[in-house]
Amino acid sequence: MVWSLSSPQKLFIVTGKGGTGKSLCSYALAKSSAKEGLKTLLIETNLQGQLCPLFGSPHKPHEFISVEPDLDYINLDPRQCLGDYFIKFLKQKTIYNLFFNNEKFGSFVHAVPGILEVALLSWVYHVADRNFLGRAYQKVVFDSFSTGHFLKLLMTPGAILNNFLGGLVVNEIRRLQECLIDHKRTKYIVMTLPERVVGEETLDLLSGMLQLLDPKSLLVVVNKILPELDLRSPINTSSEYEYLKAYITGRNKEEAQNIRLFTDYIYSLKKTNAKETQAIDYLFARDLGFLSEPIDDELLETFFMPRARN
Repeated sequence: MVWSLSSPQKLFIVTGKGGTGKSLCSYALAKSSAKEGLKTLLIETNLQGQLCPLFGSPHKPHEFISVEPDLDYINLDPRQCLGDYFIKFLKQKTIYNLFFNNEKFGSFVHAVPGILEVALLSWVYHVADRNFLGRAYQKVVFDSFSTGHFLKLLMTPGAILNNFLGGLVVNEIRRLQECLIDHKRTKYIVMTLPERVVGEETLDLLSGMLQLLDPKSLLVVVNKILPELDLRSPINTSSEYEYLKAYITGRNKEEAQNIRLFTDYIYSLKKTNAKETQAIDYLFARDLGFLSEPIDDELLETFFMPRARN
């Protein structure tokens, strides 16, 4: 695979508009990491459990499942994450039983907006950064929420910090936030498509993320590129723009226009971003068409196209 999880970050969070291949990307990254011999955990939070069938395994909510050598999977239940948060992280079982483990659960959650999101993120952070439950993983891939919901998720720890004076909860959330904004510990993969509507939504998401994150934390993956273009061919160019221009000439007219949209929104982002001197890494992913479950490993290895800017 052209882009490897051998980079220093331990936590990889994947987001993007629904239908852009977010879950497939998460699956491909986790498989690649395990294949490299790195002990890996793949996480999702989905009632149906979209990822587990890709391995041909049964779905068991909030339970670690060993799906392949060096690869585990779990589908998190936010309510159970909240229990883990108070009982196992904060060591406050009495508080959890008093406010959450009863019929008052819904009322208290509404009274503290974002508490479920923080519990979910804290669970991911602890298993990635602090060997939660005695499980030591070298890489953790989180198939996170889509676009707008994801940005809200990312902003929640800071919002709660601004509304609490101190104590155990604040200390825990501060450690979580430090992990999330540290580009050496966390990488964000933003999935998109070479289409106008999706491109505009991706631009909005990236602009919001860059209010909180260093551009070094971001990788944009443009998915569903037709496979016949061979990006391994040498391109004599000295600039990012000339490379993209050369890429465009290799496509048919309709896709060329869509790829140009991608070029435009990346450059418009740089112009409006206060950190415009920092470039955002990007990668292309191949359109694999309709896939059967479990996914063929040889086909999956062709997903990321062999060209990326470092």
